[in-house]
Amino acid sequence: MVDGSLSVFESAESQILHSHPDWFPDWRVPDEMRPEYDLRGGVRGKFFAEYQKGTNLVLLDPDLAERFRDSEAVNRALRQFADEHPLARLPKRRAG
Repeated sequence: MVDGSLSVFESAESQILHSHPDWFPDWRVPDEMRPEYDLRGGVRGKFFAEYQKGTNLVLLDPDLAERFRDSEAVNRALRQFADEHPLARLPKRRAG
């Protein structure tokens, strides 16, 4: 509620949780979010335009992320690898 009071549902839920703690697992009380799940600093749609273009997002392991600090470095290494290890032309993947 805007004025700080509890809604009927919130009030009833609170009363049930506190009067019957054995009915619910300990993780339900208190209602706290783990710090690693806090998305308040995120930017909605940050990668949407790139995703729409068909860009592949890849998560690097920490040891590789130290060596390849940006997409330019990763692309340079992959192009060099591809030039040195030519493959037969593969059919295009179908979505889905």
